[in-house]
Amino acid sequence: MNHEEVVEKVKEYLSKRQWIIKEVPTTEVTPDIVAIKPPVGVELVRDESQVAVLTVEAKPEDASLRELMTGIGQCVSHVGYPSDRVYLALPEGRVKDVIQYARLVGFIGILAVKKDGEVSEVLPAKQTPKILAKDIAKERRTTLLTKLVFVRDIIPEELGRILVFLNENVGKYSNRKEFLDLLYLNFDRVSITHEGRPRRLEPKAKKYFVYRNYPIAFSHLGLWDSNANLTGEGMKLLHYYTTDKDRFLMRLAWLLFTYGNWLDLLKFTNHVQTELRDKKVKKNEFEEMLAKELYNHKFSVSVEAMLRDLKDEFDWLKDLNVIKGWNRERGEFEIDWNRILDILSMGSKL
Repeated sequence: MNHEEVVEKVKEYLSKRQWIIKEVPTTEVTPDIVAIKPPVGVELVRDESQVAVLTVEAKPEDASLRELMTGIGQCVSHVGYPSDRVYLALPEGRVKDVIQYARLVGFIGILAVKKDGEVSEVLPAKQTPKILAKDIAKERRTTLLTKLVFVRDIIPEELGRILVFLNENVGKYSNRKEFLDLLYLNFDRVSITHEGRPRRLEPKAKKYFVYRNYPIAFSHLGLWDSNANLTGEGMKLLHYYTTDKDRFLMRLAWLLFTYGNWLDLLKFTNHVQTELRDKKVKKNEFEEMLAKELYNHKFSVSVEAMLRDLKDEFDWLKDLNVIKGWNRERGEFEIDWNRILDILSMGSKL
């Protein structure tokens, strides 16, 4: 049984147990499987800590002992994903080679895949140790709650202003927490609304923006590293923001389409609109139907959470000149497909 077969059988096993399989960007440290499970009976997830996160590392039948031991090490590294439960999955015949080492670690579970494809839990996983700073753990968990790049409570112009502020303050902070503290102190100067005014927020709301929502957007878009240093993509967007706003918006839209699944958002928007054509539904009615459709396709952990995010996502699509707003007479958003084609063909070249 090869690696892909083990992965697929375990995905089927988890799906039958109400785990939601998440498609996440692949890196050298990405688990083979990432799954989440909202609490039973909770329709609206208000806190990312309510959602359980499970990760799996898979190994094939012909893996050497060294590769199996590497799998144990990879499972340990999943603690920083962060995962609540971690499993090593492998063909049933190889379990005896690693189970003693998994027991030594203490929290790694083992899933055995039989030749007929049946999966069994031969060693239950235990709660993993908490090693991450709370703000980093919260951010990483929140990114798993939606398939779409998270842009709650931030607008493109504001993102550009934060890029400038970050670049202006290089050397004045040594980690992300110190940068966010600095941003919080300068919030009224950096933040901005669509009306061109600073956001006027109470301290509690201001902290929520700065320490939760802003960092998630920057991490989802790959604009900074764990120490709040701009990545190559972050520097590119900063350059366009300060020299050519049209290119800034086009590159930003390209990132959302390419890495943020926003083309899927537009696809489902168009699909629902086509089904409702000539019914002239109200905007709020349409958004509720779209939120249910996206939830059914595992885009969010609840209809309510999806509905909340759609407000910001449609505002962004307007800012990016991808949609032209809600047409009351026709009961639909006007999508500019020519603009989308331009973004896809030109955005990657910027």
